[in-house]
Amino acid sequence: MRTPTEVELSQLIHGYDQTGARQYYLRKVNRQKLVGSVMTSRRHEGVRAEQKQALAHSIQSLENRLQKLEDLIHIREIEEAKINRKSKAKKERAAKERDKPKTAAEKAKTARSLRKSKPELIHEQKRKQSNSKKYSVSELKSLAVKVRGQLVVANQKLAAL
Repeated sequence: MRTPTEVELSQLIHGYDQTGARQYYLRKVNRQKLVGSVMTSRRHEGVRAEQKQALAHSIQSLENRLQKLEDLIHIREIEEAKINRKSKAKKERAAKERDKPKTAAEKAKTARSLRKSKPELIHEQKRKQSNSKKYSVSELKSLAVKVRGQLVVANQKLAAL
């Protein structure tokens, strides 16, 4: 055993106990941690429940959106397959017909019909353009990938709560 130093002797004289002080400190800190955690969990319990409910709702809507996108992709792929089934000869004949120069009589006829029905035609074309917003299969697939990513993030957030 070694002899005590002056500092240790002065602490003993003044009644300072290091081990007792350490135990007292640990008791106080643990009590504060317990009280603080119970209070914060009670305080945030309602907020967490609301967040979980909102996340569950958003996950459900994302899953529905993803299902609709996948159905639409399937439908569009079938439509494109139907279009691509046309024979090569039909396509070539149509291309030849388009490339053939118009006669003067045909040009005059189209000019007359355009002058007569130009306002109606413009209105009809605008209506068709506004109604015919179709996405291609590749655009739909990219949207589906984006929705899947959002779905993964939402599931991770829900698991974190």
